[in-house]
Amino acid sequence: MKAILVVVGDEILLGQVVDTNASYLGQAFAAAGLELVSKWTVRDREDEMLEALKLGMAKADLVVFSGGLGPTSDDLTKPLLTQAMGGRLVRNLEVQKAIQAWFEARGREPGPMNLAQADLPDNCTLLHNPLGTAQGMLWLQHGVYVAALPGVPYEFKHLVDQELIPHLKTTGLLRPMVHHTLMVAGLVESSIARILKNWESQWRPEGIRLAYLPRPGLVRLRLSMYAHESKDGSGITLAGMQDRVQVAAQAIKGLLEGYVYGENELSLEECIGLILKDKGQKIFLAESCTGGALSARLVRVAGASEVVVGGLVAYSNELKVEELEVDRDLILKHGAVSTEVVGAMAQGAALRYHADYSVAISGIAGPSGGTVDKPVGSVCFGIHGPDGTLTYRRSLGEGRELVIERAVMTAMFLLWRVLIGQPVQDS
Repeated sequence: MKAILVVVGDEILLGQVVDTNASYLGQAFAAAGLELVSKWTVRDREDEMLEALKLGMAKADLVVFSGGLGPTSDDLTKPLLTQAMGGRLVRNLEVQKAIQAWFEARGREPGPMNLAQADLPDNCTLLHNPLGTAQGMLWLQHGVYVAALPGVPYEFKHLVDQELIPHLKTTGLLRPMVHHTLMVAGLVESSIARILKNWESQWRPEGIRLAYLPRPGLVRLRLSMYAHESKDGSGITLAGMQDRVQVAAQAIKGLLEGYVYGENELSLEECIGLILKDKGQKIFLAESCTGGALSARLVRVAGASEVVVGGLVAYSNELKVEELEVDRDLILKHGAVSTEVVGAMAQGAALRYHADYSVAISGIAGPSGGTVDKPVGSVCFGIHGPDGTLTYRRSLGEGRELVIERAVMTAMFLLWRVLIGQPVQDS
C-alpha cells in the first residue's frame, strides 16, 4: 500500500512550527508494511487542499491529512473533506459526552466551538482520540483510503499507532517490507559508494535497495527490501526477506571493515560508552576549539557517569600548561594547534585525572585565525590509552559550527578505532 502525507498549515510553511509528524509516520508505516512515497505541505487554502486530495487519490492507495482539525475558523480539513467525500457533518452524542468529560476533568466548561468538535462526517469511520477533542476520520472512496488526523504530535502518533494502522491491517493490502540501517563513520559518501559499487550490482536484482544518508562525520546506509520489487515477488516471506537483508548487510560490513560501528541508529557516542563500560575503563576529555562539545556528546548517553571521569575546556595556552602540564616551550615551538601539543594534552589529562583513555582536541574553527600552514579548519587530535599516545591532523573545511561538529565526530571515530584495537594509522 502506497501512502501520501498532506500536511496542512501556514505555520509549517512559515517556519513557525517544525513538522515532526512526517518522520514518525514514515517509520511507523515502514514497520507496518506501508510505503510513504510522498509528503506535501499546503497552506490553509481550500483550493490547495482539494488539489492535494485529488492528486493524492490518483497516485496512492492512502492519503493522510495532518492538521486543520481544530475548532477555529482557519481549521478547514474536516468540513472540506466531509464535503469532498459526499457526506455531511452530524453531531455525535458519544463524542460530545467525551469532550464534556475531557473538560470537566480539567475543571473547565467546554464552549460552543469545543462542542462543535463532536460534529463529524456521517460517512466516515471514526478514529477515536482520547488525548484531545479533535477526532480522526477515515474514508474509503473509489478504492482509496483518505484519513484526517490532528496535527498535535502526541495525538497524531497515538492515532497512527492505535487506530489507523490497526484498521489498515484488516484490509489485507499491506505488503511486507524490511529496512535495516548500518552506521558508518570515517568515510565520506563518495568513498563508500565507490567501495560498494559491485555490491549494489549484485544485490539490486535480489530486490534490495541502498540509500546513503550523510550527516557531518557520519553516513547511515539504509538497506530496504520490498516484496513486490523482489525477483521472488509475493512468493517470499517476511522472514525470508529479513534473512536476505542480513546477508547483504554482513557483506557490507566485510567491505567496510573498520568503518561500520553499529546498526539501526546507534550513535557513535553510545557505541563508545558501551565499549568503555564493557572494558570497565574511563575516559577524560581535554578540549580547546570544540569548547566542551565532545564532552557534551559523551555525557548525554545514559550511564555516562560510569565511564566519563570529566572534561576540561583548555581554550587558553595558560590552561594547557597549568591544568594539563603541557610544556610551555612545546607550545612556543609548534603552536597550540599541533600534533605535538595535543599529544601532550592527552597524556597530561590521563595522568592528572587518572583516566584509562583521554582525548585532546585543538584547532582553528574560524572564521579567522588561519595561516598558510594552518588554514581555518585545521584540527589536531591526541588519543592516549594503555598502549600509548596517537596523534592526528585533519583539515575539516570552513564554517565554525561545521568544523566543530566534524571535529567531534572525527574524534569519536578515531577513539572508537583505538577502543576496538584497530587504531587509524595517520597519513
